[in-house]
Amino acid sequence: MARFRASDYNPSPNPNPSPNPNPNPNQARLEAVIDELFAFHDASPPMLLQGGHMRRMMHCILATMIMYYEERFIAHEMDSVLASMRDAFAAKYFTSSDDIHATLKEWGRRIKKRFDTDNLHLTTRKGHGELAQVNPNPNPNPNPNPNQVVETLKSLHEMNAQQHTLLVS
Repeated sequence: MARFRASDYNPSPNPNPSPNPNPNPNQARLEAVIDELFAFHDASPPMLLQGGHMRRMMHCILATMIMYYEERFIAHEMDSVLASMRDAFAAKYFTSSDDIHATLKEWGRRIKKRFDTDNLHLTTRKGHGELAQVNPNPNPNPNPNPNQVVETLKSLHEMNAQQHTLLVS
């Protein structure tokens, strides 16, 4: 997955559709947003902090959260998370006069467009659209054999018992 960099998406209070020619002008502020949003501090796992070997994952998580910001807002999902995102950006990235909500929606559209473009090689493969969805009811018979149901449940119980034994020992 591509790393979320300020230069890729030109995150600024007044988004410009063209890529930013200056390398990472706002990266330090995005790093501060990540630290604020996820409440990182000196005692946080060092691999997730700035300079840590898993910090890139935090960039991907932030980009994903921004990418789905508008969708979640419209669906009234995760309101507290969306509010935390706005608060983190207000504290560490924007000035008080910026329209954070509108900007996050615009960035989300840009990230989604970039994500779709970057993954065309996966989504335009021959036969990709022809893949069958997983059938939620693999048994089309509405009246299954009661003995099969009992045997399936017994088998599941035995597997569960074996897993429990492995976990306990």
